[in-house]
Formats: sequence, structure tokens, C-alpha cells
Amino acid sequence: MTSHVDGTVRAFVDACAAKTPTPGGGAASALFAALGAALGAMATRFTAGKKGFEAHAAAMEQAAAYFDDLRARLLPIVDEDCHAYDVVTAAYAMPKDTDDAKSARGAAIQRGLALAMDVPRRGARLCCEGAERIADLAPNLNKNLISDAGVCVLGLSAAFEGFAMNVRINAAGLKDEGEKAGALTELSTLKGRIEAARSAAMSAVEAAF
Repeated sequence: MTSHVDGTVRAFVDACAAKTPTPGGGAASALFAALGAALGAMATRFTAGKKGFEAHAAAMEQAAAYFDDLRARLLPIVDEDCHAYDVVTAAYAMPKDTDDAKSARGAAIQRGLALAMDVPRRGARLCCEGAERIADLAPNLNKNLISDAGVCVLGLSAAFEGFAMNVRINAAGLKDEGEKAGALTELSTLKGRIEAARSAAMSAVEAAF
């Protein structure tokens, strides 16, 4: 499988534009999220070393390490999302000329859909956590970095919406109603949390202008 993470920005953008199934919205969402986390790391790292912000230095250093880890967890989802989609596509392409083949194909499709739902579901959780973290920190950030914090939360929020769509579209094909309901219920909770975090963070951003 091609690793888009290890390629160039131009190659990834070109691949998204190509007439190929992947990378698509899920992989792009993962990149949005990773960039958001990267900006969170930058904003907190600069604040930690800035004169006049000594009282917040320890918290900002911890936050920079947190956002570095978040970025490291989000970026691989670019490739993981592509792989999950490929698994689903391969399952749908399986033969269905006998009852046994139909059964095997159906089971493979369900496994593929579960994977294709779980990958963005994990991404959505991480986006929510990151947005809440930057919202808590935004009032104490160096004002020269406040726009970067704003792009951080907007990137995480946009990524969340992309991940959420992929969760819903793959959940729709699941036959396990309990698994489906669990995913959609969690998604609804996460949506409320990230919207509150985005609102709080952007209020702090706007107050700095």
C-alpha cells in the first residue's frame, strides 16, 4: 500500500484530485487534524518560552508535548483510512456465485465496514480531545500565536466533521445494530463537546483582536 504520509504535500494533493477511490475525504480529514495538532504544538511551544508568560510555562510545555503526541497519533490515519476503504472495496469485489461465496462475501463486507467506521471514529475522538485542550489553553496563549490556535481548533473541527460523515456512512451498512447504535451515540456526544470547545476557543481568539 502506498504511504501518503511519507510522500510530499504536492503528491498527496494530486492524489486527492485523481480519479481514484483513495485518498479521499477521510484521509484529507486526518491531514486537517494532524495540521491542527501541529499548530497547537507551535502555539503552546512559543508561549512556553515567552517572557511574560512564565506563570503558564509548565502548562504550555506539557501542552506542546501533548499536541506532538496527538499529531503522531492522527497522521497515520491518513494511510489507515485509505487501507480501510480498500478492504471494503475488496470485500465487495469478492465472488457471489454460490451460497458459500455469498456468505463469505457478506462477512467480509461487514468486517470491512466495521474497520472503515472504527478508523474515523478514533480520529473523531482525538479531534474532540485536542479541541478541548486548545480551548482550555487559548486564554493564556501568547497573543501573537492566537490566530494559530484558532486555525488549530478550526482544523480539528473540520476534521471531526469529515470523520463523522465517514462514521455515519459506514455505520449505515452494518447489520450489528448494537455496534451501529454505540458508534452513533458516541458521535453525537463528541459533536456536542467539540462544538462547545470550538466556541470557547474562538471566543478567546476574537477577544485578542
